[in-house]
Amino acid sequence: MPVLHRNHSVVPLQPSDYREYQGVMFSALYPPEDIRALQGFQVRDDDVFIASYPRSGSTWMEEIVSLIFNGGDVSRVATVPVYERVPCLEERPVGTRVPNRRLLDAAAGPRVMKTRLPWSMVPPQVRQGKGKVVYLARNPKDTCNSLYHFHRMSRCHVTPESWAEFFFHFVEGKVEFGSWFDHILGWQTHASTYPTKMLFVKYEDLHKDPHMVVARVAQFLGRPLPPQTVDTVVKHCRFDNMKANPMTNYSNDDRFDFSQSEFLRTGTVANWKKFFLVINSLDFDRIYAERMQASGLQFDYDRTGEFGADRDLDDYCFR
Repeated sequence: MPVLHRNHSVVPLQPSDYREYQGVMFSALYPPEDIRALQGFQVRDDDVFIASYPRSGSTWMEEIVSLIFNGGDVSRVATVPVYERVPCLEERPVGTRVPNRRLLDAAAGPRVMKTRLPWSMVPPQVRQGKGKVVYLARNPKDTCNSLYHFHRMSRCHVTPESWAEFFFHFVEGKVEFGSWFDHILGWQTHASTYPTKMLFVKYEDLHKDPHMVVARVAQFLGRPLPPQTVDTVVKHCRFDNMKANPMTNYSNDDRFDFSQSEFLRTGTVANWKKFFLVINSLDFDRIYAERMQASGLQFDYDRTGEFGADRDLDDYCFR
């Protein structure tokens, strides 16, 4: 599995640093010309793509898949950051001239890479069923909440003026990588078209039964693990372990202001309840029903207690 090394030299971005490509917003980390160039990216049969909408738990899945490809040997993932073991396909690291796609072109296989791109923007050979995709989906309320905190800490993104503002933009799809609804529906189409080439995993299921999910992912990738190795992977990838691990917590990455938030913040289900107002939740439920009814997709929003009764009702509503 290849390792891509990168150097970060970051200055805060201004709103003008966002650019729109095919109706989707991107920061300077993802120049439209690089995304356009991915249409010629040559996919190999043994490529593995970890796809997700931002802040859906991709770092968790990246570490799991990295360990699977290393036979569960923790020592083999102990010295290289996860973002070098599993590079982002569409990213051009700030301060460098070489996009990751060019480094991946020259990398030995099997290549494991992540992407946050909508399905319509990934290399055509992926859309035609070449390589394998592990797609990680997280309930959109927790995703929205996590993305809000990420924008507060990221020096590569505009800091939201308020939670209310960010909630509005998220639901309208006016955030980086576009609409959560469009993203997940596009990749669901891929799963139904190529069921042997894409594994759809829910973040909440990974919480509920990590042993089952790890074994399922390993089997899908053609690298089944014995139960004791699955247990090793699960223990290594526990949230508290990853949060303390400099190879997974991004603590050496100066793109982030850790005084604002941690990269791995809570790792829980239902943390959205601490930030959503009741009206936010009701509005979101209505939009979800409108956009997602035909998909049949349902998510677990409520793993930890009752809705926060201590939250004040507010008349804020995006519509």
